Amino acid sequence: MKARVVITVIWLVAFILSILIVESYVHTQTSDGLQILFSEDRLSCMKPLMVLFSSYLVGILAFWFLKPFKPTKIDVTEKIRFWLAISCTLIFVLVILYFVSYVHIVGIDDGGVLNNINTGISIAKMMSFIVAPINFYYFGLKPGGSTSSN
Repeated sequence: MKARVVITVIWLVAFILSILIVESYVHTQTSDGLQILFSEDRLSCMKPLMVLFSSYLVGILAFWFLKPFKPTKIDVTEKIRFWLAISCTLIFVLVILYFVSYVHIVGIDDGGVLNNINTGISIAKMMSFIVAPINFYYFGLKPGGSTSSN
């Protein structure tokens, strides 16, 4: 159970952080005194992040209650599934958070916040073919036999 909580918290924290980072751009100015993101552009930057994270969070949270996949008979694979799920999740959310916070990291707004977010979303979509199935299978698997660490 702890393992599922850890991965779920990673997804939720990454989602909240990405929204907070976008919000921080509304309240930050460049060294030239220009506002990085106008408040009217806030939603256009948050929307792709909400769509991306909601597609994962809906599945993960649903699989907390539904367990459509039969348990495996080998306990060793539980640890492997956990490390695959957490590794893919961390890589995925770190890529997103890097591109969302790019202006804060680099210190210049060279392509615009929305452009950076869209780049991160595009990379995330390319990574989804492996991240989504691993996470959904991990969360959708019914707890197995005698020892279950999640």
